[in-house]
Amino acid sequence: MARRTTKKAPPATQRVPVLEWMAAVLGGLMALLLLALVLIDARRQHEPPVLVVEAREIASTAGGWRVLFEVRNEGGETAAQVQVIGALASGEEAHAVIDDVPGRSSAEGGLFFSEDPRAGRLALRAEGFIEP
Repeated sequence: MARRTTKKAPPATQRVPVLEWMAAVLGGLMALLLLALVLIDARRQHEPPVLVVEAREIASTAGGWRVLFEVRNEGGETAAQVQVIGALASGEEAHAVIDDVPGRSSAEGGLFFSEDPRAGRLALRAEGFIEP
């Protein structure tokens, strides 16, 4: 009885399709981008508050003048009990306190004056805050 010997064919080289390589590279790049964004955001979270106050609207009211303002926190940490002061060139001042302004967000408030703030120089600024 004769044995038949057959030669096995060499394994076909398994080539990875180009589309699969492109998907792998794209997935890798997206993972690196996501990791970079997480690291950047984590680093920015620890920046102290940077408060910027700007007037939004000045209007007359029954008892004087109202100045609506916006406080923007350009820092990463929350500022609590933000004290805003508005001062006119005549020396009149008005104060307001905003409970908290989270990092990279804003809050609005208002100040009242007996004199027209548009007649003279109006200066708005954050006077202070505490860490929550």
